[in-house]
Amino acid sequence: MMQSLTGRRSSLGSAGAVAWLASAALLVFVGNAQADDDGASSSNKITGIVTLGANLNYGASYPGAAHNNLSAMPSFDWRRMGEPEEYSPADDNFDFSLFDWRGFSIGPVVSLRDSRSARDSESLKGLKEIKNGFDAGIFANYWFIPNVWRARVEVRQAISNGTGLEVDLGTDYFTTAGDKWVFSLGPRLSFADGTYMRSYFGVSQSESAASGQLAAFTPDAGLQSVGVAASASYKISSDWTVQFYGRLDRLVGDAADSPITQAGSANQMSFGIGLTKAFQISF
Repeated sequence: MMQSLTGRRSSLGSAGAVAWLASAALLVFVGNAQADDDGASSSNKITGIVTLGANLNYGASYPGAAHNNLSAMPSFDWRRMGEPEEYSPADDNFDFSLFDWRGFSIGPVVSLRDSRSARDSESLKGLKEIKNGFDAGIFANYWFIPNVWRARVEVRQAISNGTGLEVDLGTDYFTTAGDKWVFSLGPRLSFADGTYMRSYFGVSQSESAASGQLAAFTPDAGLQSVGVAASASYKISSDWTVQFYGRLDRLVGDAADSPITQAGSANQMSFGIGLTKAFQISF
């Protein structure tokens, strides 16, 4: 299953550029390692399939923004030799399954948290800056029909920028066209605790005064968005795959009522492309 370490709205700044270059370097490094190992004996070795790639995404520059920008991040997956490849949509965050049983899997998950500053929009003048950060938590998948119909939940807590807890739920239906194309489509729900909502959609009294245009607003925890995601993957060869994807979210409740969103947009759209290459490695 292809996993992406992504921030849905992080811009293609120095961090994004470094991450994209890092993924390209990894492709070269693993390719060279594979070539060096071609003639070596594979006895007493564990053999697996590593899939590395890079994603370019165009989406909202911060939660509630009216304008979009580019982001770029690497993607990574590993599976044992002979283990069947499991389908996944592009918006899965990077996870590692610790337990698998009859279509159910569970384990840790990590992602990037959105950044936001007054440089992103004049309407953010006077608001505190939110730096890029990581979040971590737990995911669970259940396949009602293997590689056809799946449900997923991610629960992630910010670990570096103090922006609280986020819970994402979704289900996806997968279908194929021949032996080259895989398509997916499914709905999304996103919930957040009070810390997250106040961080991205709240306006304190002091921020309101500094802004001079945004009213004070204190949002509550709850449902923040509903949406739908779609993707189409094409297998160029046995090793190379290209994936096209899109997602549309509609902010709801306090997230939609926030003065930040009112000055931006409740419709949050993103789309992009990813390219991956699979390598066989032994260690």
